[in-house]
Amino acid sequence: MNNPGTGKVSLIISASMLLVFLALGYLFLATPFLIDRFPKPNRIYIGLLLVGWAVFRGIMVWQRYKRMKREDEDQ
Repeated sequence: MNNPGTGKVSLIISASMLLVFLALGYLFLATPFLIDRFPKPNRIYIGLLLVGWAVFRGIMVWQRYKRMKREDEDQ
């Protein structure tokens, strides 16, 4: 039994997580959020890591979206 909506739900969740990681990266790079717990150089490293991961996930989500669209057109 194959549920056709499963891929779309997974795509939506992945896109949501992309936004979460971008927001967290922004919080660490551009706001004083938790500035007392993470000093300046560590904040930059964490923020860049989160933004880099978001970019990677964005590329993966885009590729999955294109593949799903191409499969829908082939049917």
